Amino acid sequence: MLIVYDSAHADKLTAGQQAAVYGKSTREYLNARTPLGSDGKTHEWRIWDKDVATDAEEKVWQDAMKRPRASLPWFIVSNGKAGYEGPLPAGVDETMTILKKYGGD
Repeated sequence: MLIVYDSAHADKLTAGQQAAVYGKSTREYLNARTPLGSDGKTHEWRIWDKDVATDAEEKVWQDAMKRPRASLPWFIVSNGKAGYEGPLPAGVDETMTILKKYGGD
């Protein structure tokens, strides 16, 4: 799961988008359902500013950040077989629905 947003304009996010980006419940949900990466510490999800440097990140994250985005915030979720890529929903409930559909629950 990857959310890309513009931290300089975070005040323009809806309340639901802010909850998805900054909220404890989203992060707890993702930590409980995503595996640890190759470092054995970091779960396989990211919430990044559009300008984050990814040079030191795994190729999968570098590639995800290179994908075209029609707008910000942008949302990518995949379970390896199916997924969603598009604008981050305005509400946290809609965001969680997509996470549960493609990430398992």
